[in-house]
Amino acid sequence: SDVYKRQTLPSALSTLSKLREIDLAINVFGGSIPAQLGNLPNLRNLILADNNFVGMIPSELSNITSLESLNLATNGLYGSIPADLQKLTSLSFLLLSDNRLTGTVPIGLGTLPNLRWLSLHTNRLSGPISVSYTHLRAHETGRNLV
Repeated sequence: SDVYKRQTLPSALSTLSKLREIDLAINVFGGSIPAQLGNLPNLRNLILADNNFVGMIPSELSNITSLESLNLATNGLYGSIPADLQKLTSLSFLLLSDNRLTGTVPIGLGTLPNLRWLSLHTNRLSGPISVSYTHLRAHETGRNLV
């Protein structure tokens, strides 16, 4: 049925400047995550987990300085974690597990003052995890090349 075909996120979503939450988890959305989502200044929660998104994490998401929760887990995302995410000083939850992310974990993520939950397991990340992550309540980094 056409209902179950992969759908991309509508571009009009990025024009809803007063939007505070996008929760589209556990759907059949695909394609890349639109960089235009970085134009949503009031967004606090961006939850796109358990979909079929592919491509790189747009660095433009770092423009959403009000973001408290970013959940992109269980997709087909690849490439490195954008270092610009360290600009998200309100971020409490960063869930990027179960993707195909590579490279190292940006050191700047450890300086995020409100980060409490970091989930990076089941990717292809390598290298050390910064000791500056001591303020985390939970972190999951297993099943990487770390």
